Amino acid sequence: MEAGSTTYGISVIHNIYKRPYFEEQIEAILSQTIPVENILVIHNEDHIKISEELKISLKSRHPRLYFIQSELNLKYYARFHIAASLETPFIYIIDDDVIPTTGWIERC
Repeated sequence: MEAGSTTYGISVIHNIYKRPYFEEQIEAILSQTIPVENILVIHNEDHIKISEELKISLKSRHPRLYFIQSELNLKYYARFHIAASLETPFIYIIDDDVIPTTGWIERC
């Protein structure tokens, strides 16, 4: 998200567990035609390795990208609990088997 860009009150909660599409999914979220305000990544257990270098690189591209790491599989409960605490009017929850296409958020 570029400084001064318009946001539309959209947060993305991205739940990851075992599927190996994380980088492709984050790139798809960052490339949406409508920028998102927050990206919260819930990293359940440690099946997918996300390097600190990648986290830093992604955070430099979107300053409101947050990683929530859990040693337990929080299943679907965590994403709904977190969604209830967000202040944006729109929340897009994706699982680790979803790769949003260009313009997906805009069409929703």
